[in-house]
Amino acid sequence: MSRCYGRRAVLRGVGAAAAGAVGGGLVVGTAAASHGGDDADAEEGLFAVHELSATDAALTDAARSDGDAYLVASDGTVLRHTDRWETVTADGPTGNSHTLTAAATTQFDEDVWVGGDGGALAEYDPEDGSFTDHSATAGIDSSVTDVAAVEADDTKRVYVADESGVVTVGVGGEDEPPAAWTWNQFTPGSGSTIPDFDTYCRHGMHVVDTNGAAFEACGCPAHRGKGGLSWSRIGVDDADVNYFGVASHGPVLRHENCGMARRPGGATVVGGNGTVLTGDANGWRRFSVGDATLRDVVAYKHDQVFGVALGDAGTAAQFVLPPRGSTAAPQVHRFDLPVEETLHGLTHDDEFGVVIPADDGAVVTTTVDVPQKAVSVLD
Repeated sequence: MSRCYGRRAVLRGVGAAAAGAVGGGLVVGTAAASHGGDDADAEEGLFAVHELSATDAALTDAARSDGDAYLVASDGTVLRHTDRWETVTADGPTGNSHTLTAAATTQFDEDVWVGGDGGALAEYDPEDGSFTDHSATAGIDSSVTDVAAVEADDTKRVYVADESGVVTVGVGGEDEPPAAWTWNQFTPGSGSTIPDFDTYCRHGMHVVDTNGAAFEACGCPAHRGKGGLSWSRIGVDDADVNYFGVASHGPVLRHENCGMARRPGGATVVGGNGTVLTGDANGWRRFSVGDATLRDVVAYKHDQVFGVALGDAGTAAQFVLPPRGSTAAPQVHRFDLPVEETLHGLTHDDEFGVVIPADDGAVVTTTVDVPQKAVSVLD
């Protein structure tokens, strides 16, 4: 086990499978993409598009629990896919139809956490169909932009990012009510919006903000306590675009400074003008996959960096970045998706494979074999 569970925990094999097929070159195959579902418009090929009848609002994020995909929408709708798309709630966890912008589950694929406008934060239990509202106790004053959750030793740890540049960390027991949870808040940067983060172990993450900054959080024993973290800026110098997505490459080796069981293995950052950067505090490499703004990325590193970036105008691009020091150019393949809407994250579903939510209530699915990334809850 090499990595902990982040919000985009589904793409650990796609780059390696494609890059290793023929001498390291990218190879894109085809597969029949015909599945049942709500108004499925399946096509022969790599991708299919499903227009949902439950909502025509933007689908803003996705998560997986017990093999089922969950989607959240800008009108407060939460959807679940079993053998069909079902509406968990049509008006938000608390009934006020707050815009929902983030969804996550722990590494055990259990309860689903959702967040959104006005600091809305709730935990959904698929077994009994109930929501537990954490909004009041978490004390988040700004709209939620991202959420991640991990669990170990009957303790849950939840990370929440918001538009005010704050990361809120909550720690609570398996059966503890919201009032018993402990919450701490951190501002890694200047207070600019944090659109995305990704965890690389139970106590560490990478964060980007809209001021062109990337940060690394360290959860060494001296800072843990009830969610304690220390922060360091790791880039990116001379940023000339806004950043909207980040993927941790996972932890490697032992941290030489503070004794963590694992240290961060770098990150990939995406943003405006099709920009992709990969690196760490020692330096960054930059390339482009087109002109559209990129909103999300999943990536991992095994000598080379493999990843997929998603963004505006139906942009989806797969890339392979050679090892540092290589003179070879990055390999990039732009997928021809049958949608022009902005893509927001991705997750895995037992029936569909990969599920990608998009604006206007559209869902893109693909039958490409994409295993989930490994899970670690190491200290």
